[in-house]
Amino acid sequence: AHKNFILYSLQPNPITLEQLFTPQLLDCIRLGNEVWFIRLHPRQMHEMATIKDIFTKENLLGKVNIIEATQDPLPQLLANAKLHVTHSSGTAIEATFFGLKTILLNEIGLVSFPELIAKNQAIYIDYKDEDFVSKFKSYLTSLEKPEISPIFEQPIVSNLFP
Repeated sequence: AHKNFILYSLQPNPITLEQLFTPQLLDCIRLGNEVWFIRLHPRQMHEMATIKDIFTKENLLGKVNIIEATQDPLPQLLANAKLHVTHSSGTAIEATFFGLKTILLNEIGLVSFPELIAKNQAIYIDYKDEDFVSKFKSYLTSLEKPEISPIFEQPIVSNLFP
């Protein structure tokens, strides 16, 4: 099974392909080390070829997985992803059952899932934000850093020289 990928749950209308695949988001895919699993919504299957074309044009087809991302059972994907990204998919709630954090890209998601944000299970980074790439990268980095153990918070200088 694939591991440590970024799962991107897409949405159909009213969210357009231009909104789903902004230059900033494509930069995140381009600059990161992770493979992105692009999961189409059942009502988007007719757009699969168009979405593939976007990645072909951007020379990013090798950094995304669309087929398995769309066909594999969602729980399997959530169990193996390192981060979930969506505009406002209810998958954000399912992700919490797997301890998986979500980046909400759209105000609709912000309004739909305030409790996820309150519980620190999701954050909101507006897909139109001009600092989107750096905010995305810093959140991803924060997830990779293990929590510092409280034992080591105090400097251990005092006992070294009795």
